[in-house]
Amino acid sequence: MTTTRRDLAQIAEGYGNHSPENSVNNKVMAMIAKFVVDRLPGRNILEMGIGGQIWTRLLVEKFEAVTTVDGASLLLQAVQRELADRN
Repeated sequence: MTTTRRDLAQIAEGYGNHSPENSVNNKVMAMIAKFVVDRLPGRNILEMGIGGQIWTRLLVEKFEAVTTVDGASLLLQAVQRELADRN
């Protein structure tokens, strides 16, 4: 199965869905992400796939250098705008 940029853009738009179900899912994911990120060693990290940016925020807080890769330019642009003031 081949995933196109159009497919990735549609998936990326879904991360903006703020339904009650997604709110609960995001809270659970944030708890898991914090647990994992707190235990990651090193100063640099590669994040593959931004998703809802839950992991990205935690990684940027902990690591000196975070490289993020995503097939959806919409998500890359959004995280770049959100985290621009941290540089």
